[in-house]
Parts: sequence; structure tokens; C-alpha cells
Amino acid sequence: MNDKKGGKSMKKLIKEVTSIVLTLCLILTAITPAFAYTNGNSTEKDDSFFLNSIQGNVHDGSAEVLEVIDNGKGVKDIKVKYSNGIIAQIKEKRIDNKIQLDVVEGTLKNKLIIDMESNSIILDGKNVKITSIQEVANIEEIDINRNLLAASWVYSKNPVYGSPGDYTRYIGYTNYNVNFETAIDNITFAAYIAVISVIISGGSGIPAAVFGVGAVAFYEYVKYYDPKTQIVYMKETQHYHETLNFYKKHFCQYYTNSNFTNPYSDSTFYSGWAGGL
Repeated sequence: MNDKKGGKSMKKLIKEVTSIVLTLCLILTAITPAFAYTNGNSTEKDDSFFLNSIQGNVHDGSAEVLEVIDNGKGVKDIKVKYSNGIIAQIKEKRIDNKIQLDVVEGTLKNKLIIDMESNSIILDGKNVKITSIQEVANIEEIDINRNLLAASWVYSKNPVYGSPGDYTRYIGYTNYNVNFETAIDNITFAAYIAVISVIISGGSGIPAAVFGVGAVAFYEYVKYYDPKTQIVYMKETQHYHETLNFYKKHFCQYYTNSNFTNPYSDSTFYSGWAGGL
């Protein structure tokens, strides 16, 4: 890939993706419950992860709901128009411990399955292959069970507690190799961002508005300069709050090579076990 061309395109790409990054959070929130056990054969009639999240975001003008069809059997069809003019058709279905999203964006089509039982992500019938190398210098376990009834894990583009300068205790880093087994030019925005967010969050998913423009800008860059690539390289560095282990800062960088050198873009966001103290 031509780095000089990439540098010239950076401002343009950021400008383009900023206008849609808020709307992409609608897709991400759709798969929020992934890998969390639920009992039952299908969602309740009004339990739509995508629709419930989009209703809270259309007010800012970043997306417009064109159509919603509910057949009453745990399946919903939602048509959305993004602020950049792209129209996405999402068919959402959840049965037992699987969430399935059929996404159509223009001429692109993807079927994404989040399988909680096997802890797998399946894109167009192929397992997304994820390998990681982790180096942890300082980690203190939180008694999640003790706090489960009083709290939930949340993500935010701003610190969940305190200020950015409070996150000073280095935890460690993780390098990820994400092999989609499918060329980038055949992957929708929704599917790409959903997969990346589920991996970094450990299964829960992170809204794109929180995730930042870094991941989206990298997708645009790779799709334009190396559209047949199948592998995305990421490095996530974490820091604790200076006094509280319930709160973390996540710094994610995106690379075009397995050596993890010269990141193209990055994102910073925060997480916390809300009400856990």
C-alpha cells in the first residue's frame, strides 16, 4: 500500500467517516448481548437490539428509520438511511444463544452470527479466525459475582469515572490478528465494526460512537488501497484508573502489517464496572 497516498487521504477519510460513526453505533449495539447466556427460544416481540438502540440515536440526524417490519416471531426487518446517503437493510433474528444479522448495504451483503455457546463469530459461513498475543504487567481481578446484581460493565468515549489524566497505572497490551476469511471489499461497515468491537470488548460489543473514528477510518483506508486483504491487525493498550481497578482506559491502534509498526489510525475509549464500588 502507498503510505504517501494514505497520508493525503487521511483528512478526507476522517471527514467522511465522522459523519457516519454515530450511526454505526446502531449496528454495534445490536449485538451487545453476545456471549451472555439467555434462556428461551427467541426474543420477545419488542426486544430488538438494533431497533431499541436506533430509537435513541435518530434524534441527532445521523440516521433515519425508513421502515420497520415485525413478524412477531423474533425476526425484525429494519431499513435505515445513513447521513451519507447509504441505505442499509438489517434483518435481525435471535434464537436461543445466537444472534443473527443479515446486512445489506448497497451491493454488499453479509450474514453475521454471534454464537454465545461456542464463543464464535461467523461471517458468511466462515469462522472469523482470531489470534492474540497478550503481555500483562499489572492486573488485579475484580470480584464480578459480588457486584453482578448491582452493576454492569459499560463503555464510554469519556472516562466513566474521573478525568483522562487519572488513568496512569499500566495494565498491559494485546496484539490481535483478525482474519475475516473474506476480502475487505466484500464486508459491510456494520459487519466489520461489529466483529472488531466484539473482539476488543470480550463479547459484549462497543458502540461505534464510543469506539471512535479510528477503526472506521482504517476500514476505509484498507478497502481503498488493499481491498483484497482479509486480515486486520490491532494493538490494544490498557491502563487502570490511578486508584480504582473498576475503571480502565483502552487505547487501540490499527496496522497494515503483522509487525505492528506505523499505526494508520487509533481510538481511545473507557470502560467501567458501573456501581461496582
